[in-house]
Amino acid sequence: MSMPFQLTDKVVVLIGGTSGIGEAIAKRLINAGAKLVIAGVNANEPALQTLEAHYVYADVTDEFSLSELMAIAFERMVRLMCW
Repeated sequence: MSMPFQLTDKVVVLIGGTSGIGEAIAKRLINAGAKLVIAGVNANEPALQTLEAHYVYADVTDEFSLSELMAIAFERMVRLMCW
């Protein structure tokens, strides 16, 4: 399958990327070369065992939680290109 875009060495934060459509998006981003930070509320999703991504607990209804997510993403990955 040809990839319409390349994200080699770009850092992407994906909220809700552990199941369903989010998991499919995570796989496409990884296949495009992105360094992926997945945020969510369930660290027990099976997809997290197979995806090459860093998982961060984050509740999107909590502003402080989202601030912490971005701080961790910047700390771990340094360069955030898509949000």
